[in-house]
Amino acid sequence: MTGLPTPTRAAPDDEAALIFLIEAAYRRYAQQGLVLPDMTSGLDAEIAAGRIWVTRGQGGLTGFLNLSTAAPSAHLINVGVDPAMRGTGLGGTLIRFAIETARRAGCNRLCLATHPAMSGNLAMYRYLGWQVSSTSQSKVTLELLL
Repeated sequence: MTGLPTPTRAAPDDEAALIFLIEAAYRRYAQQGLVLPDMTSGLDAEIAAGRIWVTRGQGGLTGFLNLSTAAPSAHLINVGVDPAMRGTGLGGTLIRFAIETARRAGCNRLCLATHPAMSGNLAMYRYLGWQVSSTSQSKVTLELLL
């Protein structure tokens, strides 16, 4: 889809809106009974370190990603979109942005972990070329060679 916002680095005053967005993005999984780790603590430090990127719309934040680019490997720590933006291509835009950012930082691979019950996420990552590197009851680790 065209016209999707370009990610920009989050600012300290984005923290409250970011917490709200993260909670909204993962609410459906919690309602399904998935036990997920806390994804909102430490955001102030992640924002200060420049590892949080956000997209903005007229109503506020629409998407986010948390990306660590410590060459030679990058780690996509978290990514999500506002439930109202599902199906618009914003998630794919954020992931492609993470891939390009990792490449520009000199990384040769990008890793991430997700819950095995998040089948839609797994399908999207595989579609984008990611390979499963390990699995357990509560985590699937994937990597993409850059």
